[in-house]
Amino acid sequence: ADNGRARTPEELHAYFVEYRRRTGAFAFLRHRFATRAADVVRSALESDSAAYRLARRTYWALKSQG
Repeated sequence: ADNGRARTPEELHAYFVEYRRRTGAFAFLRHRFATRAADVVRSALESDSAAYRLARRTYWALKSQG
């Protein structure tokens, strides 16, 4: 469990329901998309490659804009 203190699948489901309620559906979906996209890039590229470094710089540049 992290700050959400969800320890079971049921608690995790309730946590995400509350998270979506507080943040709004669009913000929640945007977060989920960004997380999945980052996971895809991490698994597809070698961490010491130029392509990975470019993707990482691009991600942080976009994230810092808001």
